[in-house]
Amino acid sequence: MQILFNELSLTGQFSNQDAFIESGLLPVIGVLKEMKEFSMILLKKSDAWSKMITPSATLHSLLVKNVRRAADEVRRFKLAIADLTKAK
Repeated sequence: MQILFNELSLTGQFSNQDAFIESGLLPVIGVLKEMKEFSMILLKKSDAWSKMITPSATLHSLLVKNVRRAADEVRRFKLAIADLTKAK
């Protein structure tokens, strides 16, 4: 089964990166873990990383160009995305 990541729901709606991690990222990590148990593949558009999570930060900037990139939650998200987007 394949699941499509809806990056259009990221519209700079979080006030800051910490709010995104707590309210947006943690619930998504739980869903990604369940998807892995069922051997699902996650599909995403190539521009998903450029979507705004706050009025001034993109998803890419949180994952790569940020001091928060080493936070446990961010690392778990990266690992889950990597696992689910690999071709099996």
